[in-house]
Amino acid sequence: MCNAFFEINLDYIINNLEEIKKEMKNQSIMAIVKGEAYGHGLVEVAKSIENQVDYLGVGLEYEAIKLRNHGIHKPILILSPYFNADKVLDFHITPSIDNMNDLIDLSKKAVERNEVVKFHLKINTGMNRFGLAPEKLDEFIDTYLDLENVSLEGVFSHFAAVYNHAYVDQQLTIFNSCITKLKEKNIDIEFIHMANSKAALEIPKARFNMVRIGNAIYGKIANKKGLNIKTAGRFMGKIIDTRHIKKGEFIGYGIAYKAKKDIRIGIIPIGFYDGFEVGREIKNYSLKDVLMSAFKSLYRYKKPRDLVYVGNIPLKTVGKANMQFLLVDLTDQHEINVDTVVEIMTPSFFVGRDIERKYVKTIDPFLYSETQMIDKEVAISSLDE
Repeated sequence: MCNAFFEINLDYIINNLEEIKKEMKNQSIMAIVKGEAYGHGLVEVAKSIENQVDYLGVGLEYEAIKLRNHGIHKPILILSPYFNADKVLDFHITPSIDNMNDLIDLSKKAVERNEVVKFHLKINTGMNRFGLAPEKLDEFIDTYLDLENVSLEGVFSHFAAVYNHAYVDQQLTIFNSCITKLKEKNIDIEFIHMANSKAALEIPKARFNMVRIGNAIYGKIANKKGLNIKTAGRFMGKIIDTRHIKKGEFIGYGIAYKAKKDIRIGIIPIGFYDGFEVGREIKNYSLKDVLMSAFKSLYRYKKPRDLVYVGNIPLKTVGKANMQFLLVDLTDQHEINVDTVVEIMTPSFFVGRDIERKYVKTIDPFLYSETQMIDKEVAISSLDE
């Protein structure tokens, strides 16, 4: 067995989709598989769910091409408005468009090749990253109606802060007004979508006729609405060595940890490079950001999270994590020794690219006991689709 691997249970991903469908019956679903399916494997996940969803969503054009090259036939939307018109046509990919110049260029290329290409219009309702400004929609409509060989299949936007109900309502008002304007021009729209996982589960009015589901597919969502949603990915490693440390000796970088008694530690070859305790940093801090960060740091100092488990037994990490190693306290766990398999509780989105991915349909009974099947919750920041 290798020293570290990311185990992905494809049955859990399918289960999660089925659970989501119970909550929102007759709803078109776009599965978000950008970023290597949030670390779970772009091609492997897409193949396992292709027949369970209506659309696949990727962030960048090369991801869509990769899926096509691996035999995926389901419609694929590039969520960002950056694409090459020839490649979109070559690989039958749906582009997102948020400006008239790109629409005109796409039309010209489609006319040259005597093909019709579908696209989705991205509208900026308040996130201010991508999207057509609402005040330019009239001009966009006039341009679109004069063009040939391009077909508006979908219209979408993106919530900036699902937890902020006032801002959600503001964005919905803008989006709905744009949809109304399109319909008044007798433009048929097959797919209207704005909700990510959190919005889809918590705000029914934001579902329209399609939802974009990412976090929830992989089990990384806090509010599961009573659904049997399971965490699909497990970051696994094994103990490669043990050492005895005497009372009063320091452990690790910065002499940050001092042994209060004689202890036994285990060494696990996983560190920052592999994604352990990797998080996102806010570059432009507000006072609120600073205060929240300080509060979280104080809380975790007083009540640190358990990040390493053997079955349901938590192992306390000692010292600072290294680039490629972390240390755990095994003093009271006499049965845990070299080659014992451990589970690392870290957001799967940040599991290193070099970590081997192992795909399972059922859990290997030789690796895990039944008690290890309990779905442990990890407090992590939600990543929007």
